[in-house]
Amino acid sequence: MPNRYQSWTPRLLRAAYNYPFVAKDPGMYSHNPKYVLQLLYDSLENLSAKIKLDMAKMLRP
Repeated sequence: MPNRYQSWTPRLLRAAYNYPFVAKDPGMYSHNPKYVLQLLYDSLENLSAKIKLDMAKMLRP
């Protein structure tokens, strides 16, 4: 499609993969919640290298 997003970076691609991975599994909160939180934290931390995102008060589970 001519209007598709074409400016993917490896950093953005990882975060874009991780979010639906977590959102689409309804049982992750009970099967392995610590892993889910770590995955989302790591995605945010990685994105914060390029965008303004204060991670100072966040702790990795």
